[in-house]
Amino acid sequence: MRDELLKTFRGLMQAKREVVLPASGLSMYPYILPGDECRFVPVRGRLAPGEVGLFVSDDGVLLSHRLHRTEPWNDELRYWLRGDGNFGMDGPVGEERIVGVLSEVKRGGRIHAEQKLLRRLWARWSIRYPKLLKLTAHASRLKAKRAGAAAAVPDSEAAAGTVRSVR
Repeated sequence: MRDELLKTFRGLMQAKREVVLPASGLSMYPYILPGDECRFVPVRGRLAPGEVGLFVSDDGVLLSHRLHRTEPWNDELRYWLRGDGNFGMDGPVGEERIVGVLSEVKRGGRIHAEQKLLRRLWARWSIRYPKLLKLTAHASRLKAKRAGAAAAVPDSEAAAGTVRSVR
């Protein structure tokens, strides 16, 4: 399943040069909210710390979380990503499982480009001061409980859901 999903989204990204996905879950709360339209584009070179990467997890789930650090492993890089609304890091992700990078979020008809100053500051602060993300993780859990979720948001919950449209 994981390999099929990876192949499908890599093919879409290569053919269309962008993939637009509706967000679901609260793992990137408050940066990305359920129902936001997230536009991902191909990664130029490598993901940079602070960028939000679209990747396929070991479990075959399509996720979008923020890159916090990279580390060499054998002859390749391993990416350590974390949802802003999660308490912990995802496991290491190989470069081959990265599908794209977030370029903009559409919320309520407004487009929030990743190049905007406030979004760049949020990205910088979130990786420079990761303990601050515990506040967003607590807020994410509280919001999930208030929304009537049966359980708190798991650390590996997808920030990106099914494809609504591919441009």
